Amino acid sequence: YFFAVFPIWLGSFIAAGFSTPLILILITWVVLRFSVTNVLPWKSISLGILLFVLIYPHLANFRQQIWVLEPQASLSEKVHSFVASFLPNALNPWQEQTYGFVSNTGLIRRVSLILPFSYVIQNTPSPVPYWNGITYEILPVAWIPRLIWSTKPEERWGNKFGQRYKILEEGDTSTSINIPWITELFVNFGQNGVIFGMALIGMLMGFLDRIFNGYETNTIERSIAVGLILPLFYQESNFSLMTGSLLLQVLSILAYFYILIFFTRLARAKWNTRQSALND
Repeated sequence: YFFAVFPIWLGSFIAAGFSTPLILILITWVVLRFSVTNVLPWKSISLGILLFVLIYPHLANFRQQIWVLEPQASLSEKVHSFVASFLPNALNPWQEQTYGFVSNTGLIRRVSLILPFSYVIQNTPSPVPYWNGITYEILPVAWIPRLIWSTKPEERWGNKFGQRYKILEEGDTSTSINIPWITELFVNFGQNGVIFGMALIGMLMGFLDRIFNGYETNTIERSIAVGLILPLFYQESNFSLMTGSLLLQVLSILAYFYILIFFTRLARAKWNTRQSALND
């Protein structure tokens, strides 16, 4: 199933211009492989890292092409633009660019979450005052589906964060800057927020690991851990955005599998009863 649908996933990711889902798929596959064989697939890991290093620097030019210059392009045209971004006449992907908190390559900006953290420490609470928990206000209701609450507030903190700290150009209302969990704690509550907040987050992660990844857990619970809990290891976006719908997702998947198991067992019991009657 994985290898059959992977080309479809790949096409949709290229069309969107996002690389994170592909990275998560590779990590998920590595985790599943290790859980079955107890051996890390070092060749696949090395190949994945190499491809990421080679591809990621070109994504900025590619996204500029499909998001701004050709937003209505078809999937085949976007794939062609993606391939063309590797040609020699493409812009130099390693050239340094300045984005507020760092002057370096896009690859380093992407993987170094310490950079935005250092930047907000230097600028908070002066000249930028603390947010005092405003980014967590939606957390108690984040689990409610928009299908039920159509006017549920949208989370636009990435753009507001970029504007507030002058990382984005004034008037840019579309670009979003990721707010890692530790950075979000500092911009809201400062040093004490980081100390106590990360302690609470550590307890939460331990609780989730204990519930869904213990030795006595069944296949369904471990599947939930791989599908929903694993992505939390890289905490690059604000807390409510990454975890707000987690409870509803877990309950939905549990309900789906257990209802499916119930009807499967019911159908099997009826089949066995029918077969016994025919044999008699």
